[in-house]
Amino acid sequence: REDAYQKRIIRLGNELLADSDEVFKPVAERDLEFRSESFSMSPAAHSAMQKDISEFRNLHVARMAAEILAIPGVGRVDEQKRNITFERPKGQYRLNLDMQTGTLTVTAKARNEVILTAVNGEVQHGSSKVSDLDKQTFTAFLGALKERANQKAVVGQDR
Repeated sequence: REDAYQKRIIRLGNELLADSDEVFKPVAERDLEFRSESFSMSPAAHSAMQKDISEFRNLHVARMAAEILAIPGVGRVDEQKRNITFERPKGQYRLNLDMQTGTLTVTAKARNEVILTAVNGEVQHGSSKVSDLDKQTFTAFLGALKERANQKAVVGQDR
């Protein structure tokens, strides 16, 4: 999917530069403000790019949610229900991994809605509602968790 996105960007870039003097310049010397009067992106191409961006964001958040749940001692394990849940009391999200079905669910608590579901690692893109802000929040939070885990590991080694 990522490869198709890259090819689409390259193709659009080539179409944008076609029939202009910019195409003959080295990339470093091209005008960053260049606009082609003859270029217009088709609605289908725009829609495909939006879908690629959305799917990438979904995959990124799913990977980070799985990483958070895999950090030892972070999630609450319920052996009877066979699931792992992570939720901070004042946090924005609730992560749940049903180990029996392999279903990962990310819930935005403030919106009271499931924003992401992945079954056995396959993200259900059609029902996803992950925003850019969700992705940024997960990125920052995962970084903080990893930093805390590293600090605990270093303290443990000093003993």
